[in-house]
Amino acid sequence: MGFIFEDICIQYLKLQNKNKALPFVFDKIGRWWGNNPLEKKQEKIDIIALNGNEAIFGECKWKDIVNTDVLNNLKRKAAMLRQFDRKYFWLFAKGNFSGELCTEAAKDSNVRLITLDDIYKLSKKTIPGNEN
Repeated sequence: MGFIFEDICIQYLKLQNKNKALPFVFDKIGRWWGNNPLEKKQEKIDIIALNGNEAIFGECKWKDIVNTDVLNNLKRKAAMLRQFDRKYFWLFAKGNFSGELCTEAAKDSNVRLITLDDIYKLSKKTIPGNEN
């Protein structure tokens, strides 16, 4: 389900981009793989949406509870991409987020937490014929 959920999250961001509901309008979106020179291993970022020196980094987890480790790991991987001055971190989850992660996200306007239910609600509002 992991890759399918990632595709759903990419479609969510594309819809939000079309609605101009993101911190910036991106012109490219996809996945990123690269080498971590410090840890000497391959890294993957599920979603990266960018325009100029701004980027949204997304991590998609098909699990019931997502905790702060996921956010910290995403920030660690995004730090390798130094060309972006403005970085936003969006976490997507099938279920919910831990209380600690919700508290941390509330303190940082560059962090967003999106559940599968949030994606579903947006699709019901914006896709014609899907209102029921």
